[in-house]
Amino acid sequence: MSNSDTLLNVYRKYISDKPVNILTRRETEVSILIAEGMTNKEIAKKLYLSIKTVVNHVSKIYTKLNVPNRSQAIVFILKHDITNLSSMSED
Repeated sequence: MSNSDTLLNVYRKYISDKPVNILTRRETEVSILIAEGMTNKEIAKKLYLSIKTVVNHVSKIYTKLNVPNRSQAIVFILKHDITNLSSMSED
């Protein structure tokens, strides 16, 4: 394993403990709606976005939370109580 792989793993562990600092305001909004069980189409309609934009946000959320799919994203979102955040990072 290279030094960069080790640093990447440390970084991923670090960010997994700090979801507020890694998600933008919009990504946090989208993640909350994901946790509520909304589809991408429903999220797009609610936030007045195109479905493609929502898909992009969802993809970024998966990457930032280091999760492979929607189910794992929901687990992460609920575990870290992202649905009750009053302070979100700026876009």
